[in-house]
Amino acid sequence: MIKYAEVVDSTVVNIIMSTEAHIQTLPGSFVKADGALNEEFLSIGCTYNKEKNAFAAQKPYPSWTLNEDTYRWEAPVSKPTTGISVWDEDSELWIDITPVEIELTQE
Repeated sequence: MIKYAEVVDSTVVNIIMSTEAHIQTLPGSFVKADGALNEEFLSIGCTYNKEKNAFAAQKPYPSWTLNEDTYRWEAPVSKPTTGISVWDEDSELWIDITPVEIELTQE
């Protein structure tokens, strides 16, 4: 069985496991997902680029842009390589966060 994505206007609307022979009998436009660039992003609602045979996850934030070479979304500011950071769309910056230790007690 092979993984296929049904694509309408560059958007994945369905994902099925099937044989190529069966796919050819179905209405709609299906692409073979196995082996495509960024196959791990395959999900309903993601984007498919036929020329690159690549999937892009849904855009995570309005300020991010799609890298046309890697077909991955990138923040306007590089993520720090140390510590733990989360993206803040309002400031368009990575915000450092500090993990908090929680003491668990048994009742």
